[in-house]
Amino acid sequence: MIKYLILFVAALVSEVSFCQSDFNDCRDELLKGLKSKNYINPDIFIDWEKCLKGKAFPTLSLETIDGSIIKTDSLKGKVIVVNLWFINCYPCIAELPALNKFVKKKKKKDVVFLAISLDSKERLESDFIPKHKFDFTVIPASQKHVDILGRTGFPTTYIIDKNVNVHTVWAGGEIGKFADTEAYTKAKPIIKKLLKAE
Repeated sequence: MIKYLILFVAALVSEVSFCQSDFNDCRDELLKGLKSKNYINPDIFIDWEKCLKGKAFPTLSLETIDGSIIKTDSLKGKVIVVNLWFINCYPCIAELPALNKFVKKKKKKDVVFLAISLDSKERLESDFIPKHKFDFTVIPASQKHVDILGRTGFPTTYIIDKNVNVHTVWAGGEIGKFADTEAYTKAKPIIKKLLKAE
């Protein structure tokens, strides 16, 4: 009987501590798992996604490519889509049509689209923007923000609810024939649901 009581208490403590984890704990656990393995186990990402659900998104002060400042905690009441990317990331570029479709369909709604890039403003303006349409608000030279969110792979997409909590996150993207629709198909019902929520 005592053995079962100890197991029950241990499970309860584990569950409580898991529930009390914050964004940083979830990120750190994923990064620790990625560093300790010689191969990538998809379960690590599933656990990370589950861990982040409902956690407060970090407060970031983001300088856009045109020099304006966006503070994530000031976006309460809006749905936020954050995409981490860089120019030489093939899946990042392959999903641009899907990401642009978000903006086209939701730009008059309460949705903010932020593209946090590792690339400098100069490189984006000279090498990328003239050649590629990207309708998200671009945040250049954002290594420090990527480090806060975690180097979980590129692209990484967060969908954040109206209370500035993570609703959904995924890392990686398609490179094949579904690349130009996959992210949109995945996110469309989530954004629609969050827009209806009070």
